[in-house]
Amino acid sequence: MASNQEPFSEAANNWDLERLYIDLADAKRQVAPPRAKPGLTEVEKTHLRGLLCRCHPEDIADRLNKDRSGIIVELSRTLYRYTEKLTNREEKTLKSWKDVADWLEAAGYKTTERNQTVDWGEAPEVSVFHGRNTELETLNRWIVSDRCRVVAITGMAGIGKTTIAVRIAEQIKEKFEYLVWRALPDNPPPLSEILLNIISFLSDEQSTDSSNNVDDLISKLLKVLRQHRVLLILDNWETVLGGDGAGRYQAGYEKYGELLQRIAQQSHKSCLVLTSQERPETLTSCEGTTVKLWKLEGLDEVAATEIFRTENLKFAAEDATRLINMYRGNPLALIHISKMIQELFDGSVTEFLRINTIVVPPPIEMLLRQRLERLPEWEKEILCCLASEAIWLDFDTLRSRMSPEIRKSEFYKQFYSLCQRSFIEKCKQDGKVLFTLQPVVSKCVKRLYGRQQL
Repeated sequence: MASNQEPFSEAANNWDLERLYIDLADAKRQVAPPRAKPGLTEVEKTHLRGLLCRCHPEDIADRLNKDRSGIIVELSRTLYRYTEKLTNREEKTLKSWKDVADWLEAAGYKTTERNQTVDWGEAPEVSVFHGRNTELETLNRWIVSDRCRVVAITGMAGIGKTTIAVRIAEQIKEKFEYLVWRALPDNPPPLSEILLNIISFLSDEQSTDSSNNVDDLISKLLKVLRQHRVLLILDNWETVLGGDGAGRYQAGYEKYGELLQRIAQQSHKSCLVLTSQERPETLTSCEGTTVKLWKLEGLDEVAATEIFRTENLKFAAEDATRLINMYRGNPLALIHISKMIQELFDGSVTEFLRINTIVVPPPIEMLLRQRLERLPEWEKEILCCLASEAIWLDFDTLRSRMSPEIRKSEFYKQFYSLCQRSFIEKCKQDGKVLFTLQPVVSKCVKRLYGRQQL
């Protein structure tokens, strides 16, 4: 937004200048000569604000102490052409300086005429938030500055994908005309049902075509995403996944993958943010400038320790570090364990650690069991082998402990699938890559598959 010291700063009162600067810069890139400086120059921004204030080019020149005829020539070569491109007009059809403000107002850039519409759907309230500053800065850049079409946040159960999605949406919602949050349930409905719901909201509840043809509905949604700046969040994307490999779609849910692919590959000015415990296979070939994936890891020690302080736990620094490492900084696990420590051990982390066992919080166990039960048999076999060892294993050792029936190529394919599902951890020691399971995953595997008495 323009500061009060800038010429024509009053334009900021009625216009979404930041969005205009970005969109006109993109239009400039398409129509300006190759030697032109990227982005809008400060001079172009000043001229734009003057036109949005309904100032005649001669008035702009007088206020800036510039030559009148020079300003008119400059506008004809720059902002007039950029505005035509941005508003999808024919070349050389902008004849009057008044057209700039009129056309941009019709395109929805005048804030007094554009009301933001928000539907948080099933989004949870996030009253407490710890750390994640680097992650939030990166997501903000991808969504707002880089104008990504799709941003996927992946990671294991409880790691905070939904929480950070809520927080970033709260921070950037003013940059969008619409915000829509939809959480996919454990047994998602047909895609047509969700699309009809979203399109109806984005159409201001106006009646939509009753057609349930999914391809047509995806096309209608994309049309809206091109016309308006929409922030669409789809939470729990993993509920439509669970095929014979990580990121593949369950039978009957393949159209969800087509929706994701078309939003990722087709041009529009909106952003889809999705959260998933698995990386959708659909995005593998699309990842690049306009499609980004972030695998969310556990909280750092400073942020995780804040959870202990919030729950009024008593702890020494080394005990806090040990507890954080046991649960790999998983915020949901740490919150539940902290409450248990407060209730059963009078808040003493040291006393809890003396029992020397991993307690899997019920919400984490429920989420993990749902996914573990759907795994192919060979993936279950790999997890059981890893869970049976308290040490890190390399490929050769792990492969030697597998059933001889699994072919080498199949073993690597299934192992890679488990990595994409956020189940496996890896590290490098003495030049060798080693693998293990997070303690809570290992415990759930043992319980579910009965490979070891607990």
